[in-house]
Amino acid sequence: MKGEAWLRAENPATVRAALLEKPPVAAKLLRRAKSPVIILGHEASVAVLDAVVRMARATGAPVVATGGISAELARKGFTPSLVMSAMEAGDRLRDPSWEPVPGRSPPDYAFFLGIPYSISSVIEAGLASFARGHLRMVSLDRLFHPHCDLSLPNQTREEWEAMLAAIAREVEKG
Repeated sequence: MKGEAWLRAENPATVRAALLEKPPVAAKLLRRAKSPVIILGHEASVAVLDAVVRMARATGAPVVATGGISAELARKGFTPSLVMSAMEAGDRLRDPSWEPVPGRSPPDYAFFLGIPYSISSVIEAGLASFARGHLRMVSLDRLFHPHCDLSLPNQTREEWEAMLAAIAREVEKG
């Protein structure tokens, strides 16, 4: 079940996400991306927020916060680059010229986490169809997302938080 979609009706078509099981691999992706963006949803726990803030600070990746999660980030002394709905972020990621931060190049990698599975699945399916030429997608969520290029396997919340903490440590090592 590690590499199976969480929703049994999910149909990933002919291209399916590869499993991302080792924190150093995820950290390397974050560090080597030319222009990464992190899309963060409201299902992120405090431990997840800590890891995301550490990753964003270490890489300079802009964070697009959805819903009320921006208030939680503010409590941690971190200001997201943008606040918008996950669907809006997904729609903008289709545009190869969209700059989440003015003056920076458009994203080449999008890292998704904390977005409800059903919403994230729809966004990623759309991006798989309309943004594959300019965008790689990585799910750092606790459930496998088959429409991404890479995805963490299905995990418990505790395993997920530990995995993200390990990724953040690796990213900070540089």
